[in-house]
Amino acid sequence: RLEYEPQFCLKTGHVISFEVLLKCNDENFEHLTSAEILKAFYDSPMITNVSMWVFEQACIDLKHLQQQFNYDGNLNIKILPFEELSTTFLSFALRVLNKNNLSPNRFNFQVSESYSNDNKYPLKDKLNGLYDVGFNLVMDQLGTGSSSLTFLSSFSFAQVNIDRSIVNTCQYESHSMTLLKVVADIAKNIGFKTNASGVSDKEVLKKLQSIGCDYAQGPYLGKPQNIDLLIQSLTHSDFNILKK
Repeated sequence: RLEYEPQFCLKTGHVISFEVLLKCNDENFEHLTSAEILKAFYDSPMITNVSMWVFEQACIDLKHLQQQFNYDGNLNIKILPFEELSTTFLSFALRVLNKNNLSPNRFNFQVSESYSNDNKYPLKDKLNGLYDVGFNLVMDQLGTGSSSLTFLSSFSFAQVNIDRSIVNTCQYESHSMTLLKVVADIAKNIGFKTNASGVSDKEVLKKLQSIGCDYAQGPYLGKPQNIDLLIQSLTHSDFNILKK
């Protein structure tokens, strides 16, 4: 099943996108993250089918949000930078967009920083293919890999997601706070937006606002929900974090 975690603009307080999370229905595997589930399928021929299902269902759900709430934000989808970015997947994605009358710029494809070195050149070709047809690119989990500034500047990323391991230690460890500010400053100078993942409390949120981080998401701001619960929540709330 899919769940949706809201991402908020720290200036306006409003939702600007939702991250699409793939979850297992089996309660024994509910703890697995989207990335872990995708990796479990990676060596299986099912990976392309799973990726296609996620994208098509996300398109259907986005259409519901647009029709019911005039939602004009984006959806963020984690991807594996190999089979999932094949010509087969890309052709399928474009057909689904056309069927649902959706634009590719409503989707932010998130690729983990951990893939930045070992597969740099094949990855560059595949990500550029997505960018060329109108999809947005996001560097995900910044701080968990070893990407260089050269790598970051060599792609047309719209946004970088700072990993929760850095975000939630910023109030206890000075080096984490320094790193957050450096990343925010570099991203601003290059032209990327910054998003802080996994925000756990109000103090962390205040620190992120103080250094000029653009966006944030996490359990303190809004928990993931399936599309039915999300529609109910949007019906009864304006989802503004500045009112917390």
